[in-house]
Amino acid sequence: MDGVWTAWLVAALVTVAVAGTVIFYTVRSGAVYNQEEARWLRLAERGVSAEATVMTLKRGRVGRTYDMGMDMTVRYVDTAQQPQEATLRAYIAEELIANFAPGKHIHIVLDPADPAQIAVDRRRTPTVLP
Repeated sequence: MDGVWTAWLVAALVTVAVAGTVIFYTVRSGAVYNQEEARWLRLAERGVSAEATVMTLKRGRVGRTYDMGMDMTVRYVDTAQQPQEATLRAYIAEELIANFAPGKHIHIVLDPADPAQIAVDRRRTPTVLP
């Protein structure tokens, strides 16, 4: 009987360890997409509006219930009128992904103090459905 309990305990500990690892990496990999959204919230009032062209778009490794994490490369002109290229990682509703296809123009906001800090301007280019 002791062997059965030991085997059960080992199996339970392995299950908890695997589940914990999966949850940790899922939350951690989604953090980059949450950072972009937090940046937009910070820049929504004081950021400079600009237009960007989507150069590349690929599906990220994570998603939420109705949104996919998407990685896109965009080109835009900063406040010093210098061309820039940056990677944006944002959650986008599956129904809106076509609006971010390569060649499409999207609205962004950029930090006037650090024009490399950009985010999708969700007031003008929605990323999720209401």
